[in-house]
Amino acid sequence: MTMEKGRGSKIQMTKSKPENYLVDKMMDCDVWVTPSIVVEIRADEITKSPVHTAGYALRFPRLERFRDDKKPEDVTSLIELRSMTSKHLQENYRILNKK
Repeated sequence: MTMEKGRGSKIQMTKSKPENYLVDKMMDCDVWVTPSIVVEIRADEITKSPVHTAGYALRFPRLERFRDDKKPEDVTSLIELRSMTSKHLQENYRILNKK
């Protein structure tokens, strides 16, 4: 099943969850969407979240721009995000302990 969406892209939808999607086992969706566009999101901060499957939440997210130069495979992965937040926490810890 497909649906026409702005920016010249079509959204691919399926009734069954793709195998590579990592979501809570309790999640029950009517349709699953195949990624086809990339957007850049700005947020005030990234916080740990016990509610979200990825383990993180964006505080006050807002759309910065559509990234026509990127493919869905090029986006920041959860592994990369964990590495960035870990490095950020380590740096903040060093700064606080220097005082």
